[in-house]
Amino acid sequence: MPGRSRAFTLADLTAFIALVAIFAALALAAGRQMRQEAITASSLSQLRWMAGATSAYAADNGDRFWSYSWKEGPLPHSDPTLPATAASDLQAAAIQAVDILRRRGGRSDIELPASWIPHVLYNHLPLVDYVGTRLPDFNLVAPGNKHRLNWARDPAAFDRGEFLPFQPEPGEAAKRWPYSSSYMASVGMWDLAEESFDRASQGATQSFWIIPGNTKLGGADLGEIAFPSQKVMIYDTEQRDLGSGGLFFADAHARTALLMGDGSTGVRATADANWGWHPNVPESRSYIRFQYIPSAWEAPVGPHGSLVIGRYRWTRGGITGRDFGGPEIDTGQS
Repeated sequence: MPGRSRAFTLADLTAFIALVAIFAALALAAGRQMRQEAITASSLSQLRWMAGATSAYAADNGDRFWSYSWKEGPLPHSDPTLPATAASDLQAAAIQAVDILRRRGGRSDIELPASWIPHVLYNHLPLVDYVGTRLPDFNLVAPGNKHRLNWARDPAAFDRGEFLPFQPEPGEAAKRWPYSSSYMASVGMWDLAEESFDRASQGATQSFWIIPGNTKLGGADLGEIAFPSQKVMIYDTEQRDLGSGGLFFADAHARTALLMGDGSTGVRATADANWGWHPNVPESRSYIRFQYIPSAWEAPVGPHGSLVIGRYRWTRGGITGRDFGGPEIDTGQS
């Protein structure tokens, strides 16, 4: 009848609740996508900052890529608690890294580790020293790398083990970890060995590296990059996924943020990259494969298993090689 109000039925209420739930789910998905896009954009912004700093460093250092510059022999520092000479380029790099951590991080308590390869997670330290920033430097920690960000925000809490199990066990050897980076330079940017038996190589897992005693280390000549737009110079070590834990960069299903040799940045699928080589046997078609065995603070193993291919970490031909957009160069394997 006219004027009579219509009450909601149970069916009406159910439909209304379902509609609200649909809109909420859509809003949640949109918000998640926006946050994911923001993380990716921030990572690419950091890589662009690194591209600019790389260009400036090269202009001041004979077109060299930033890496450890101290060499075997007498060392240019005044710290009486560090060795005055180095028996190899690797030892010189480790001493230089500790010197930078002490000066830029105010960490005089960081000791020189035994058998340390600072090029893996700490190759950025010479760039920090060049730019003149303090450590930790948040330009070098990906915004989606929540555990490393926690360490960098509070190194003292890290030293007390407050982030366990999402940090290494605290102790003298672990004090350097809050100053590590999410980004890694491909090996050809710092391994300058000319003989195959002197080159760095990968061990059985992602965290095991082999550096021969005669390896020549330093910053590569940027002018020798043969395919600048196709050669990865710096890469994020993980795909940074909001909430899902991400993927290790070498997982064939990963998409990671990259800085190329021409200074361009982007997110590319690992599956589209060339497979790389085994630098100790350049004439072979063989390539480095290793097991990805993550710690609690690292991306989990992907759904297709832990065995991965080295890809652009181990570009065939080093800085003269190509990672994307064409075949690998001929190093005698064809």
